Amino acid sequence: MLRLRTAVIVGFLALNLCACAALVFLPASLPRVTIDADHGYIYGRFVLTTPESSAFGPELAKIALIVAEKDTEAPHTVPFQRSLRVSVIAVDPGAFKLSKLVQMGSLRETLREETVTGGNLTNAFSVEAGKAYYIGDIYAAGSRRSLFSKIDFSLTRVVDEYEQATAELKKSVPGFEKIPTASVGYRFP
Repeated sequence: MLRLRTAVIVGFLALNLCACAALVFLPASLPRVTIDADHGYIYGRFVLTTPESSAFGPELAKIALIVAEKDTEAPHTVPFQRSLRVSVIAVDPGAFKLSKLVQMGSLRETLREETVTGGNLTNAFSVEAGKAYYIGDIYAAGSRRSLFSKIDFSLTRVVDEYEQATAELKKSVPGFEKIPTASVGYRFP
């Protein structure tokens, strides 16, 4: 009986360690975007801050922003990063809105979500083919009190640093130096 209990406990711990390892090694950035005439592009800088008091470090918090198509709610996921680097996604032309902040699990399933509200963040914007649209420098905070507690996260601010983010986009992502850009102008609070 003691061996069975020990085996169950060891198995449970091993399973939890594997799940944590899978979560830690999820990609922290988006794959490279290739430019074509059929798509429009949405870009910005998405920063997740974690207080020093947060248990088990920032690697366990995989928070993403969902940019949804206005009519169909089809989601486009943009992960938050630890640094102020530009991220860009390719989308079909249409109308879009900021939809939710989500906590992603080890298999990319949504573990928890929070609807984006406040300021002008609920306004939709249009994306045309062959153009790139800056949605802002979006900051979220995440923390965790213990290994067994949920991850708390929230949107903290959105600032418009269009010139700096666009310069970084054109410098760091090949092909974007010739793409016309525009700012959506989101701000929060």
